[in-house]
Amino acid sequence: MSDQPINQQTEMKTSEKPKWYFSTSSIVIGFLCVGPFILPLVWFNPRYSSSKKVILSIIILAISAALIKGAIVSFEKMSEYYKMLGGEY
Repeated sequence: MSDQPINQQTEMKTSEKPKWYFSTSSIVIGFLCVGPFILPLVWFNPRYSSSKKVILSIIILAISAALIKGAIVSFEKMSEYYKMLGGEY
């Protein structure tokens, strides 16, 4: 065993810097790059409570769904415009 008291050992463990991929900025950048595929990092993040994980998951899924819906509507509109340009209605 070590000569340090238990309190000092736990303080050292809790004061360790978290991994870079668990930082909030990494999760935000990851979401902007890969969308909902970032959810495993949210769920494995030891700094987040269970309620925070659920709330973040709902937010990420809602934003992803809105962006997908927006992309679908945009592609449908572009298809309509191309048909108009081609003389088809």
